[in-house]
Amino acid sequence: MPAFVAIDGEKGGVGKSFTCQALVSWALQRRIPVVVVDANDNIPDVARRYNGLVPVHVVSVKEEGGWTKVIDIAADCRTSLKTGILALNLPGNVLTSYPEQRTTMFRFMKQRLGYRNTLVWTMDLGEDVVVQLGHGLAPIIEFVEGRIALRNTVWGEPEKFTAWSNSRMRKRFLEVGGVDASFPRLWREVARLISRPGVTTYREHNPSLMGYGEYAVLEDWIARADGVFDQLRPCIGV
Repeated sequence: MPAFVAIDGEKGGVGKSFTCQALVSWALQRRIPVVVVDANDNIPDVARRYNGLVPVHVVSVKEEGGWTKVIDIAADCRTSLKTGILALNLPGNVLTSYPEQRTTMFRFMKQRLGYRNTLVWTMDLGEDVVVQLGHGLAPIIEFVEGRIALRNTVWGEPEKFTAWSNSRMRKRFLEVGGVDASFPRLWREVARLISRPGVTTYREHNPSLMGYGEYAVLEDWIARADGVFDQLRPCIGV
């Protein structure tokens, strides 16, 4: 069955778009079919990077009917995806944007379209993103088989995520089958270099586009990021 992976986190700037890019890159490397829906329509970096490499769509879930557009896209591509991934990159502050339609989307994807739904909740060090996880998961929990809390270690090493690791939310999350994972840190200078306008996906970089040292850091980071998604593959369901 195809997998539907929604990359959320509610806060802006926690790293959702970068995580989605890494997921799409990993899927392509593993020859897993993938379709991108970029709902971060003000800054659709994922759609821009992968346009021409995979099917991409840009929608706004902050407008009424946006969540239902995702359903339409999922219905159109479910046959071609088969055992692939429909990746939804979400902007910040969407839990109050037509929440009933958000729940409808997850329900319909699972019950009527036959997708295996996964929620990837991308986190920084703050307590607010932990609280928001509860608000984001509760209305859809019966329709989401894969539940991943992803610590973005660009904000600090895993042990610094004390707001998450010491929370009751983490305990409840693990009790309902959630997976706790860490996304590898990338040196900010390298992240800046691979995020420049006009530059395509990070796997297409080479030492001519940056220093050899920076490229070496990028090469090692790609291997670590791929390793994270290899470990999460059973949870995603591909």
